[in-house]
Amino acid sequence: MGINRARARLAAVTIMSMIGTWAGSTSAQSAYPTGPVRIVVGWPPGQTTDIVARVVAEQLSREVGQPFVVENKPGAAGIIGTEFVKNAKPDGYTLSINSTGPMAINPGLYKQLPYDPVKDFAPVGMIVKVPIYFAVNKDVPANNFAEFVTYVKANPGKLAYGSGGNGTTAQLASEMLKGLTGMDLNHIPYKGNPAAMTDMIGGRVIAMFDSAPSVIPRYKAGQIKVLGIAALSRSVNEPNIPTIAEQGVPGFEAMTWIGLFAPAGTPRPIIDRLNAALNKAVMSPALSTTLEKLGAEPAQSTPDEFAATLKKEVASWGKVIHDAGIKLD
Repeated sequence: MGINRARARLAAVTIMSMIGTWAGSTSAQSAYPTGPVRIVVGWPPGQTTDIVARVVAEQLSREVGQPFVVENKPGAAGIIGTEFVKNAKPDGYTLSINSTGPMAINPGLYKQLPYDPVKDFAPVGMIVKVPIYFAVNKDVPANNFAEFVTYVKANPGKLAYGSGGNGTTAQLASEMLKGLTGMDLNHIPYKGNPAAMTDMIGGRVIAMFDSAPSVIPRYKAGQIKVLGIAALSRSVNEPNIPTIAEQGVPGFEAMTWIGLFAPAGTPRPIIDRLNAALNKAVMSPALSTTLEKLGAEPAQSTPDEFAATLKKEVASWGKVIHDAGIKLD
């Protein structure tokens, strides 16, 4: 009888200890954050992701009452900073503001990528979408995308498009278009989009994809033509520029995005807390002003919606990379 009482007493103590641990953990999560939060960006200061991250960090600090501090860990096409967050403790105090390249494109480009964007991260929410525009040399005899396709098909293998380098969104979007339209265009990679844009204006290449800050001022100055935007709907900033999808390539989209991620295993209450604060930050006037300058558009989502988008993007870009035979290692 004494043994049974002892066992019962031990069981009761164990249960109470478990309840206390669970309650303490829940309390800690509900109080999150209780100190500074680090946001890692895998790019140098001044790059688009970094600019967005700093404005978002400032807004998150105001929303939750604790400092959100941006830390740059650039290198290897965003891989270094992304891997760092993957290996961080999943407690909500080390996060990643990341973009299409490291999270959706790199898995198709690198055989030995040291992280899996779907398995190793908990998506918190999307922040912005950054549309890219299809621009051509001003002397190209085409005033819309259908005419451009006709022009290229009349000159198979004789013309070239430019990009900021192998494996970039600009190259992949162009290869996707080639596959969908049957165009025979050569690719000339540059060390960055500015060099490609210079050569497109000069006529060495006839076309390229680039973002609004580079394309729109030159378009309005008459230096280039813009034949379309790689999105399913027109940009709120440039509503007169038609989508490529509405010009004979239905469903074509090559939108880049920036979002907030936590390491896999981060408790869901923390993810939900961050998501609520992020969605408020995304609609703040400060971020809206920044996005307008970047030609980007605010985007809100739930964690589950963003997770579904990530899976879709990894598969979509992976197919483009496979079909085009692009590899970086």
